[in-house]
Order: sequence, then C-alpha cells, then structure tokens
Amino acid sequence: MQSIDFIDKARSIETIDNNQSDQALMIVRNDTVVNASESFFYMTKYLKEDIINKNITEILKKLRLGPDINFKDLDNGTSYFLFTKSLEVRFINVEVLRSSEQQIYILTEKQNSRFQENNQFLERLISENKTGIGVFTASDLILINANQSYLNNFSNKYNSKEKFYGKSLSEVVTNFDDSDIKKAFNDVVANNRPLYFKELSPSLYKDINKFYDHTLMPIVVNNRVDYIVVMVENVGIKEHVIKQSEEIEQRNKQLEAIFESIDHAIFIYDAHGNYYMTNKAAKDLYPNGEMNRLGDVFDDYKYYDPNGNEIKAENITISKLFRGEVVTNDFMTLRNRDTIKHISASGRPVYDKDGNIKFVVMCYHDITDLVEKEKQIKSQKELLENIIQNTSNHIFIFDKLGKLLLMNKEAYKDIPFGHKLENIDDFYAIGDHYSEDGRILTKEELPACRSIKGEIIEREKIIIKSLKKELVFEFRSSPIYDSDGNIECIMTYAHNITELVNQNKIIGQQKELLQSIIENMSEAVVVYDRNKNVFLKNDAAKNIIYNCEEFNRYKDILNTTKCFDSVGNEILEQDLPTAISFRGGKVNNSLITFQRPDKSIHCRISSSPIFDEYGRINNVVVCMHNVTGFIKQRNRVKEQKEQLEAILNSMQESILVFDKDGKFIIKNNSASHLLNDIAFNMGNYYEVKSFFNMDGSKLSFEELPVNCAMQGKIIKGKVIYFEANGKKEYVMINAVPVFDSCGKFSYGIVNNLIITDLIESQQKLESAQKQLLKAKREKIEALEKALAMKDEFLSLISHEFRTPINVISTAVQALNYIYGNELSDKVKGYLGTIRQNTFRQLRLVNNLLDITRANAGRIKVNKKNIDIVFITKAIVESVYDYAAQKGVRVSLVSSFKKKIIAMDDEKYERIILNLISNAIKFTPTGKSITVCLHTVKGNTCIEVKDNGIGIPQDKVDVIFERFGQVDSSLSRQAEGTGIGLSLVKMFVQALGGSISVKSKVGKGSTFIVIFPDETIVEEEKTVNVENFMNNRLIEVTNVEFSDIYL
Repeated sequence: MQSIDFIDKARSIETIDNNQSDQALMIVRNDTVVNASESFFYMTKYLKEDIINKNITEILKKLRLGPDINFKDLDNGTSYFLFTKSLEVRFINVEVLRSSEQQIYILTEKQNSRFQENNQFLERLISENKTGIGVFTASDLILINANQSYLNNFSNKYNSKEKFYGKSLSEVVTNFDDSDIKKAFNDVVANNRPLYFKELSPSLYKDINKFYDHTLMPIVVNNRVDYIVVMVENVGIKEHVIKQSEEIEQRNKQLEAIFESIDHAIFIYDAHGNYYMTNKAAKDLYPNGEMNRLGDVFDDYKYYDPNGNEIKAENITISKLFRGEVVTNDFMTLRNRDTIKHISASGRPVYDKDGNIKFVVMCYHDITDLVEKEKQIKSQKELLENIIQNTSNHIFIFDKLGKLLLMNKEAYKDIPFGHKLENIDDFYAIGDHYSEDGRILTKEELPACRSIKGEIIEREKIIIKSLKKELVFEFRSSPIYDSDGNIECIMTYAHNITELVNQNKIIGQQKELLQSIIENMSEAVVVYDRNKNVFLKNDAAKNIIYNCEEFNRYKDILNTTKCFDSVGNEILEQDLPTAISFRGGKVNNSLITFQRPDKSIHCRISSSPIFDEYGRINNVVVCMHNVTGFIKQRNRVKEQKEQLEAILNSMQESILVFDKDGKFIIKNNSASHLLNDIAFNMGNYYEVKSFFNMDGSKLSFEELPVNCAMQGKIIKGKVIYFEANGKKEYVMINAVPVFDSCGKFSYGIVNNLIITDLIESQQKLESAQKQLLKAKREKIEALEKALAMKDEFLSLISHEFRTPINVISTAVQALNYIYGNELSDKVKGYLGTIRQNTFRQLRLVNNLLDITRANAGRIKVNKKNIDIVFITKAIVESVYDYAAQKGVRVSLVSSFKKKIIAMDDEKYERIILNLISNAIKFTPTGKSITVCLHTVKGNTCIEVKDNGIGIPQDKVDVIFERFGQVDSSLSRQAEGTGIGLSLVKMFVQALGGSISVKSKVGKGSTFIVIFPDETIVEEEKTVNVENFMNNRLIEVTNVEFSDIYL
C-alpha cells in the first residue's frame, strides 16, 4: 500500500521542477537534498542555496525540527514544529515516503496554526519589548516566541532567539524539572487559569541579585491549553517588588482579559460541508444550536450586509469559501430575536494534492464589542495614566522634538523646587549628569536624546549631582513608532537606585571588613562549601594545617593528620567537629590534638553549619585556636606549682595564706612549726601565742597583722616578739591583702621571719657604731681644715703666677708691635710659642682661681639682658681662624633671629668657647661643628655638635668631674688639665642652667646647655653690641684656645 502511495505522490511531485506543486516537499538521495518545492521555500522562507545539496540531517537541524525527534524515524501521526529562516514557528505533520533510491519528505502545515497571525495583539506586545514576554508550548515547554527583554534575563548561552528558540526550559534552566516553577506550569495547563508570582527565585536567571515578578497565562485552542505566555518583570530589589505588587497584579488581570477578548470564532468544515472543528468563541456565537453541517449556520441568525440588506445564502462568507474564494474582512450583521451581532469574517479553502477543496476554514471576528472596547480602551487609558502617575518609577514622555508631554508624580519628587521642566534641555539643567565611570555627560548623551535618534536604552546608570544632593538612577528609554514606522514619542523610565547603590557600597565595605577581619584573626578559619571543598582559609590556618597550600578538600587534612582527644584517644572521622557540622550539628571549644608528620598541635575547635533558604547546609565554618602554648604553659604551671610548694616548705620564713573568713588555706612547714600545727584560723592563731610590740605592749586581736590585712591594710616590716621557753623571739611580719575584681577582700598573705639573732646582733652593732661615728666626725673636721688650707694655697699661688705671666705676655705683645717688621720668621715663631704658652698658663691659673672661688662659694654672677643670638654669633665668628687652620668648619644655626635673656656675658663666653675648643680638639680635619640655638619647653637651649671621636658611654659622667679626662689614645692628641668641663658645669649651674652630653664613639658628641628663658629689670634693657667686639672677647678666645696647637 505504501508503494502505491509513493508512486502517486512521486508523480505529483514531478511538477516541482515546473513550480506547480502546492505541497512542501524535499527529495533526498544519499542523505542529500536534491530538490524541493516552491511551497517548501515559501513555508520556510529559506533560499534554494540554503537547502539544495545539503545533508538532510543538517537541514532538519537548521529548521529546528522538534520536539525531541529521531530524524531517521519520523512518525506521520506525530505533530512537529519547525522554525523559518526568520524564526517564525510553523506547526506541521511530516510524512516520509521511502524507496530504494530516494526519500520524499512531505511537510504539511496545520490549518490555522500560525501563532503570530492568531494572536496579533500579543505579538504587538512582544514586539514593543517593554515587558519581557516568552511563549512556550504547553506540552513540552519549548520556547517558540519571545522578545529581547525576556531573553536578556538568561545567560549568554541562551540570550538570543537563535540560541533559545526550539529548546525547552529543562534544557536551559538547571534543575528545572524539580523546581516550583515547573509545578506552576503544570498547574496552568491542568486548570486553564493564569498564575502570578511575586519575587520568584532569581536562580532561574543569570542575575541572582535581582528579583522577578512572573505571570503565566494559558492560551486555549480547541478547548485545550496549547500555549503558555510568560511575562517577566525585573523588580530589582525586594522593597521595590513589594511596592509594585498590587499594580502588577492588576495589570496582569487586564492583560488576561485582553487575551480572552481577542479570540476569534473559528469554523472548519470538510469538503462535504460537515462540521469538523470549532473553538470556544464559535460555540459562544451559536449557544442555542448544534453545529453539525453547513446549513446549521442559518438556523440561529439572519445575515445582513453593512447597508442592512439581507444576504442570500449563496453570498454569505461560507458559500464564497466553498466556491474557492479567499475572503478577507467580509462584514456582516447577524440578527435573531434576541441578539444583534456584527461580524468581520475571513477565510480560505484548503486544497488537497489534487487541487480539490479538502477543508474550509472560516474565522468570525465579533466586532459587536468594538464600542464596548472603545469604552474599555478609554477606561484602560485612564487606568494606565493612573498607573503611570502612581508607579514608583520616574516616567517621562517626550515628543520627537524633545518637548515634555507627560511626567508622573514620582518624578516630581526629585526635581528641585521651582525648577521648570518643559523639555529635555530643562531636564539636563537639573544638575550635572555623570556616567557610571564618572565621565560627565553631554545633553546629546542623555537616554532620551539618544532614543530620539532611534536607540533603545536598557538599564543605564546615571548619576545626577545638584547643589543639595547626589542621586543615582537606572534609565530605560525607547522610541515609540507610529503606524508608518516614524518615531512618534519617547518614553523614558528612571528608577531611583540611590539607596540601593549606597547599600551595596555598605555591603561591599562590610564584606571587605569581614575579609580583613578573617585574614587578620589570630584564629585559623576554614570555610567549606556543601561539597566539602575548601571555600576560604585565612593565613592563620597555615600555622595549624599541615601543607596548607595543598589543602583544598576536607579529606586532605585526614590524609596527613591524626586527631586525638584530651585523654589521648584517636577520634574517628565521623566524630570530628567538621563532620558533625556537615550533619547539621554545632560544636563549641572541642579540645583536639593534631598529630602532624612534623609536630603535634593542640587546638580548641568550634564549627557550625550555615543553612540556605531551603534549610540545606550551604557552608560549614570551622574556627581553630592554637592552644599549644597554653597547654604547655598549663603543664609548666603545674610543675612550677610543685616547685613552689617545695620552695615554700624549704624556706626559713613562715608563709600563711588565709581567706576572707580568716581560715588558713596555705601554710608552709615553717609556719606550721611556728604555730605548733594547732592554729587553723586567725582566731586560734591569736590564742596560740601572745605577741608584743617592741615597747613591750601586748598586741590586741585587732592589731594583729593578719587582721589588718583583712581590713585592707598593708603591713611591711613590722617587728614584734613573743616569749618561748623563757626567751624573747623576735619576728618581722609582712601582711598583704589581695582583692577581687570588685575591690573586695579575697585573701591575705602573711610571712613571718624569726630575726632574734639579727636583733641581738643589731643591738651589739649600735654600740659599736656610736663609737665609729664619733671617730669619723673628728676625721672629717680635720679634713675640712686641710681642704680650706689647700684652697687658700692654690689661690695664693695662682695670684703669684698671674703677675709674671701678664708681664711676659705684655713684653711679647710689645715686641710684636714695635719690632714686628724687623724680626725674622724664626724669632716670630719663638715669640708665638712664648705667647701661646703664656695663654695656656694664664688659662690654667684662671681655671684654678675660678674653681677655688666656686669651692668657697664665691662665684660672682653679673647678669644683664643681652641678645643671646648676637653674642653666640660673635663667639662663633671669633674662632673661625682657629677652626680654619685645623681644617674644621664651624657654623651657627638659630631658630630665632633675636632673643633677649638675662645672662652673665663673660661666663657665657667662657662656657661656649670651652665647648667649641674641646670640639675643635677632637674633630678630625674635614669635619664640621654646629652650634644650635632653639627653645625647649620654654627654656633657651644651646647645642654644640661635633663629628669627632666621641666619648665612651661609661666615661660620660667622668668628663664633668674635676681633672676628669677620657683616657684614650685619641683623646690624648690634645693637651689639657681636665678641669675645663668641670668649671663649665659650675658656671652653667651658677647661671641657673644645666648641661648634659650625648655621644657615640666614632660618631661625635653633642653638648646641650639649657638656660631659663627670663630677663631682669635694669635701666638699659639690652647691652650695646660693641661691648662684644672689644679686645676682651679676642683675648678670652686666645686664652681658651691656647691648648690647640695650630
């Protein structure tokens, strides 16, 4: 039978080459398409070069033939679908005629099955692309139609028609078959009713931070749900979803009513005029009659043309169709006794392969409700305007010239008060507009301006900064076209996400803070995911987990480390804290010993599970505190306790520790012996023995050191005695109270030391000491007389030396002045040596006299108000020649230009010159000396810094002693008596100041002199500067620098 059919159909397709076949056919030889009918190309919209000479399997895949077919075993009784080149769905039957040489694929499109044509209103909603809409088959949930707004919710793998069309949700969404949304689709199909979901789980889509509202709408064909329309709206954050839930629900109800209202009455008759199929709308059109044959349509109504003339039976639409006419929009009025209906009828005959009418398909569009619909449209318009005015989004509608047509109430909230908004220019003038990356935007870059040029803007973030605030908006903008395809107006949505952005910043900061806290925790932290993989571990984990860098799964630690409890028993894997938490349990402070290959570590471990919204374990957090040191410390404390007890019991002192009730809680052996082992508390401690003060008075109970300690008093070194065996035994007692955290007495400590032998020895020593003191006083008096005689002698000798030295110095100066030009260089050299040595002797005599006066308390201080900066500068400049000849640079640094203080200028000169002289002596050639003036805590500070040999730390104090010198090979390079710094210190102290030194061997020394920042009352406030430039300063400088051989 099949061969006969094949022959008949093969003959019919011979007309393919002549373009006469009315069937969609493909001829396949050796799995290659060798020919196809024009009807096939018309149905699929592919070109011949797309099909001919291509593999049949590739062609069927290109057509997306489905669902779930085996290309080698197509069943003529099964309904299939394919997609045209423009991705329009076609519902077909496929018949394959096979012979030994070729196969013929016959594709027959199902009557009235084109979804786009039967649902034009829905198609328009989809094309507007404002709300995400997808259409799925009810049987397999295969996507057959969708707009880009819907596809954008999916990952890049499925976010276009080419990637998604022809695939089921089970292929696209992970775990879809076990999800609640799959159950919702089944419920819609089973009950033929729409469903609405608020805040559907975001796991269906790519962006898990967003929430979505869903509407599932059934489309019924022939009393059966054939399609499900899915409407998705991204509501952003949860708060936004809650605010708009009622508006979305109302809107979905209106859309459901619109879908129900666009259904046409569809009638299908066979070639004999018998009723073949109709839909619910057709049955509603003829509620009182049975539709079995063609003539039944005349039983309920009479038919009239638009002019009111009755139409004869042969001229009504169905008759025209049976005559082979194609009818479009044939307007008629149907009347009966109770009803008048206005109908727009369309239809076409369907032919078989022989060109005979096989079926007649007629569609009645009841336009009676047009007036009512106009009222509904007006009502819906008002409702839409109400929705626009009350939505939480900012909505702006501009015309194509940028003039503002409409703005809702929400938008006014963020418009500055008094700002007039009439067009896009006014909108741009609200404030400065910035892109998400901080770039300032021009007016032409605003979403509305770009949409005027035809661009569609999706989710573009813009920051608007005005004088008073900074707001962040998410913009959507798109053009709306008229029927001619010209832009009619622009609709711009702006969602204020300022709060969301700020919250995200806070969340980000908190996340960074948490990560920082975890990374800087001293405790090791490990976080596992639900598959027991290591999700997070901080640096502290490296100190506990062996080979931490390769620790990636929970099992890894078990492969290298054994775990033991506090008593040394090995812990089974299922009893470990982590394993317990993966079973839902929580563990706190479990002490576990990790026996690693390299060492053992003691840890306190806590672990707890973290559950997701479905009650499943999502993560396990494990915290490990390394207490190895604590355990070792505890063992050491135990050992130390034992050692301490041994030490206490070996001590000669008696140690008593008692509590707040007076009960002794610790007694060493000496204390037990002292109390004869019969005293157990403070009360009978007083009864055991009687104690006396050193004056012989008996101590009362309240005066006992133990009781004093209980009263919070500290007793140190109290000596008392008691009588034992007719002998006085002396005891030295210390008592200390110890308080708790609240300041209350907790316990006391008393130690007793028998000092009878010491007291007796002390009494003997006192007598001997009295005799020694008497002899010592006599010796001191004799020594003081000798010192006085010495100072008087030194003073006398110094005066005697001074007269000849001055005579020699004067004679040398006279020779240089009178005969300077006549003397030879050699004689001048000898005179220079004489002059320098007279200065040295004069310096020594002056120092001896000054020290003698200081010892006798006769240093005279003559203070005047002088400029310390000026005099210091004069002193520094006076030594330039000496320093230059030594190859040393001397400089002055002052933090102030002028400063008047009370000072004895002569002694100040001696002090500074002595310090600079010493610095030059011990500073190598090429180095520098700095004299610094500044203020320290309200005092004037002078610092002399050198880069010389330095002073050893143990010699710092020696240099200020009389005749004290640093005895080293380097210090002996310069001669001196060792009394200069001692005299400097005396002068500084006499002037009310202090001197100190900082030094490091090999680095140099800094002498620091501090004088009080004060002035005195005198007739002339300052001293004439010329006083410092006279010969005295020059002479003093020569004397002070006489020890330096140039």
